[in-house]
Amino acid sequence: MDNNDKLDQSFLKLFKLLDMLRDCGAKHLGKKKLEFLVTLSYRQERSLFIVDNAAKEHPDGICQKDLARELKTTMPATSVLVESMIKKNLFVRTRSERDRRSYCLHLTPFGQQTLELIKTNIHNLTSCVTEGISHSDLECFCNSVDHISDRLEVFIRKRT
Repeated sequence: MDNNDKLDQSFLKLFKLLDMLRDCGAKHLGKKKLEFLVTLSYRQERSLFIVDNAAKEHPDGICQKDLARELKTTMPATSVLVESMIKKNLFVRTRSERDRRSYCLHLTPFGQQTLELIKTNIHNLTSCVTEGISHSDLECFCNSVDHISDRLEVFIRKRT
């Protein structure tokens, strides 16, 4: 097996591992929470984090345009995502205090609970699966993920 094949196989293992972690973590939540969480896409979960982080800097919320930029998606795709999050009672839309023509997004109390559940789930799973792995190996893994993420962003920007 040459280096390219080994790298391809490693990425396939990583993708499978991420799916397994998500499925495994969700199973410990109970049937009702599990049924809800599996309906969320990665982009929907990520938008919960983005809206929550934005609220810390901007108490009046994040506008849809800024959410689209953070997600690196188009406005139409972001509109569909926002509508789905509102229907799931995760986001609420309010008029901007700064610009009455625009709307801001906030997490609902249920959205905040869901985000906390996701954060707890991630923490518990990563703690469990990294037990026994040396600090230096974990540091190397984190650095590799950061580097790959940065390279992917450059690649995507060049293609658009």
